[in-house]
Amino acid sequence: MLLELFGALSALIYLWLEIKQKSQMWIIGIVSGLVYVAVFSTQSLYASAGIQAFFVIMSIYGWISWSKQRDKLSADPFFKRISAGSVIIYLLLTAALTLLLSTLLRLYSNDPYPIADSAIASLSITATLWLSRRYIEQWYLWMIVNAASSLLYLYSSLYLTFVLYIIYFAASVVGIREWRKYGEVLK
Repeated sequence: MLLELFGALSALIYLWLEIKQKSQMWIIGIVSGLVYVAVFSTQSLYASAGIQAFFVIMSIYGWISWSKQRDKLSADPFFKRISAGSVIIYLLLTAALTLLLSTLLRLYSNDPYPIADSAIASLSITATLWLSRRYIEQWYLWMIVNAASSLLYLYSSLYLTFVLYIIYFAASVVGIREWRKYGEVLK
C-alpha cells in the first residue's frame, strides 16, 4: 500500500509536469515507472508491469528528445499533428500488439485480465510514442487508456491506482487544452 501511494504521488507530479510541458517530467517518469513495475507485478498484472518498464525506457528517450528540441521551441509550436495515415498505421500495430500480448498472457501467465491488460499496455505504448514525438493527439489516446485502466485497477483492488487513473483521465482533458493554448501563443 505504501509503495502504491508513493507511485501514485510521483505519477501525479509527472502528470502535472507533462501538462506544463516541463522536460523534468521524464525524470519523475523513471521513478514512477520503476515503482509501478513492482506494484503491478505483485498483482500479476504483467502487461501493466511491462508497460511501466517501457515507460522507464521511453522516459530516458523522451528526456533526450525534448532536450534536443528545446532550442526550437521559440520558433515552432510545441506540439505537432499526426497525419491520418500515420494514425491508421499506429492503430493497426497497436491492435496486432494487443493480440500478441493477450495470447502470451493467456498461455504463460496467471494475469486475471489478459485482454484488457494487453490492450491498455499496447495503447499506452502508442500514446507514449506519440508524446515523445510531441503529437497533440496523444491526449485522446490517454483518455481511452485512463478510462480503461481505472476500471482494470478497480477490479484488481488497487484503489489508490484507480483514483490515480480517474485523475489522469481528467488531466488528459486539461492537458489537451493546455497544449492547444500554448501552441496558439507560439504561432
